[in-house]
Amino acid sequence: MNNNLLLSLKLLLKNGFHFGHNVSRYNPNNKPYIFGIRNNTYIFNLEKTFQQLKRVVAFLEKNSFQKDTILFVGTKKHVHFLTKLIAKKCNQLYIDTKWTPGILTNNSQLNTFLNNLHDLESKIINKETLSPKELATYKKLKHKYKGLMTDNTTQFGKLPQLIVILNPDDKDGIMAINEASQVLIPTIALVDSDASPLNITYPIPGNNNSIETISMFGNLVINSLNKKQNKNV
Repeated sequence: MNNNLLLSLKLLLKNGFHFGHNVSRYNPNNKPYIFGIRNNTYIFNLEKTFQQLKRVVAFLEKNSFQKDTILFVGTKKHVHFLTKLIAKKCNQLYIDTKWTPGILTNNSQLNTFLNNLHDLESKIINKETLSPKELATYKKLKHKYKGLMTDNTTQFGKLPQLIVILNPDDKDGIMAINEASQVLIPTIALVDSDASPLNITYPIPGNNNSIETISMFGNLVINSLNKKQNKNV
């Protein structure tokens, strides 16, 4: 589907992008994106949200992102299943459980974890019996890093080219943004009124507590990436 059909002010309004949090939950760095307050709830300026989304679409369609080069991060209960769904639809990596400190800044340690996980999975595939310790390690690593596994072991631990964050307002999202900033990886994030847009390359001001808004955002990303990939075939 053409992104022109997926993106409009009317659709942003219909999907609830304009709803922020209660006035008791507010990050002052969001002030440029706030239209006003209604019923003690912050309302986003959808014209600015629309412009930011257009920038993101243009960025994604301009750049060539190969398989397993983008990392999607979304660990909150209401978004973790969408994180995996969106990532898989565009053949990319994801973290949907917990952000482990050092994923981006301690790349050699991550590479060790992923290779260990691959070795244990190979034993299982070959019907080798794992020791109780190996089984416990496998379950722990699988839970944490399943979304980072690739078909190509040479990709294990390789830094992504882009981070897309669905929950930049919690501990995991903040750590992901900070680490990406340290290693100069661009970021895209859906920023609600209680989160800071600072240190995010492409902040999208809008409601990130709604399945509808996250799904619409995800569809825009998927469509942009797949459109570029199809052009390169």
